[in-house]
Amino acid sequence: MENIIHITNRIGTEVSNTLAENDSKLYFQEVVLLYSLAENLLKFLVASNDCWIKTCQRIDEADEKEKRGEQVNENDCYVNFETARQNVKKMNFCNVIEKAFEEHLINENLRIKLDFFRVNRNNLIHQLYLFDNRNDEGTMRDKLIEAEAVVEELIPIFKNLLFEKIGFTDSNLPEIFQPL
Repeated sequence: MENIIHITNRIGTEVSNTLAENDSKLYFQEVVLLYSLAENLLKFLVASNDCWIKTCQRIDEADEKEKRGEQVNENDCYVNFETARQNVKKMNFCNVIEKAFEEHLINENLRIKLDFFRVNRNNLIHQLYLFDNRNDEGTMRDKLIEAEAVVEELIPIFKNLLFEKIGFTDSNLPEIFQPL
């Protein structure tokens, strides 16, 4: 299975092509896709950050244990990434936005944008009166551009956490980065 980074890149290319070609028959589909991607990216951010924090704590505890002359084994540093993924996977979009903000992964401005984004997503998906708007080229193009802009703000945060802070490379990304 592809990891989240490759999927994100493929979706980005697809959305860019849809906009460049003014392929209005795909606007609704692409908006829904970006809504889903944004929520998944945010969940990945929170899960990855939670795992990173817990790993750092476990390593610090093991270091203290070693300083006291106690034996340290690999279980002392083990963090179950799957547990963190499953915990975040159960969260709804609203809760994951708040958690990302509380953990300083996103700033207040992006939190507000994401909350507005979440409300728009819920309206688009759940309210039947918007059904006719899915064929309105101007409305759906605007929604697609808005959705693309929000996702584009999440990607650098995600990359920074994985590649700069944690230190992964494309070749050593763990299995955890499969889509939620």
